[in-house]
Amino acid sequence: MKICFVLPHEPNPRIEKRIDSLLAQHQVTVLVWNKNDSQPFFTRQENNLVKYIDIMEPCDHGKPLKRILPMLRFSKKVCRYLKEEEPDIIYTTNLDLLKSINNYVRRNSKVKIAYEIADLHYMLVDPAKSIKQKLVQIVLRNVERRLSKRVELLITTSPKYYDVYYNQFFHENEVLFIPNIPDVSNFDNYKVKERGPFTVGFVGAVRFEKQLKMLIDVCEKLNINVFIAGLDKKGEINRYSEEKEHVRRFGKYNYSKDIANIYGQCDCIFSVYDSSLNNVKIALPNKLYEAMHCQLPIIAAKDTYLSELISEWNIGESIQCDSSIELETLLKKWMSNDRGFQFLREQCEIRKTELDLDVYNEKLVERINGLK
Repeated sequence: MKICFVLPHEPNPRIEKRIDSLLAQHQVTVLVWNKNDSQPFFTRQENNLVKYIDIMEPCDHGKPLKRILPMLRFSKKVCRYLKEEEPDIIYTTNLDLLKSINNYVRRNSKVKIAYEIADLHYMLVDPAKSIKQKLVQIVLRNVERRLSKRVELLITTSPKYYDVYYNQFFHENEVLFIPNIPDVSNFDNYKVKERGPFTVGFVGAVRFEKQLKMLIDVCEKLNINVFIAGLDKKGEINRYSEEKEHVRRFGKYNYSKDIANIYGQCDCIFSVYDSSLNNVKIALPNKLYEAMHCQLPIIAAKDTYLSELISEWNIGESIQCDSSIELETLLKKWMSNDRGFQFLREQCEIRKTELDLDVYNEKLVERINGLK
């Protein structure tokens, strides 16, 4: 079969795993929306088994109203390319793109749609704080419900996404849970940090600035280093930490080339977000599995699904998302290299053997094949 990925940005490591798993049995094309009016930005051009199509359509993704016209132009281009490619299955990861795909599928009813959700938008699940937000929420939910009628396979990175939201319009047998397990080959050169000052790492897109500022301030007080690796689109954390000698910033990184080195500079991983948000409560970030593979204990926010798992698996500890006192107490304990910290590292080593990406890839291929 011919599978066409339609993506809102360059394939990230999670989607690259999906592409790799499907390549063995299927012909794969990747359509990507390049919003920055730049040169094609693929990092995998060396893979001549995949056909990449870079769709140039400048767009200010931070301003929804200014995105309408670019979205309409992009939708036209997507339909044109899909008509040329004639896929059997379209795989997408974004609600905006799902609308474009539905426009094509309405005229090509034999085409199947697979829809992957890695992050559940807060507007879909968090209580609205105003009448305007409530109206927007109602519209978004109704749009997704309507567009999802043509989706035959929903892929989620957290089982809670279905439990909390998608059970309203998907049957359980239409859903596949795939944890965001890393391709361990990217960690072949990983070496556990054995010397140097205690370092707390944050890996991934820089968001939830309040929690990161709390981390930076507490670590400065305790003379602990902070290592931040990931794109800071707003630049707020870059500015906040610019004069702070205990903070090192890596910026945007190439996953396959840099990720092993990034984790090799950390003693533990900070994964504390604003737990008042429902989408944070139920998400499972990929750093859960990456940190576990690297035997690095995780700091999470209490009252989240992530907190439940790290407690159940004994691979980290949790704090209130806005409590600098709890964070300080925990870091003092871990920095002292107590037996409890070593126990968490040992449990990471034990637990990581249970995470086999190939098992989940096989499940994905099986379900995709079932869409014939």
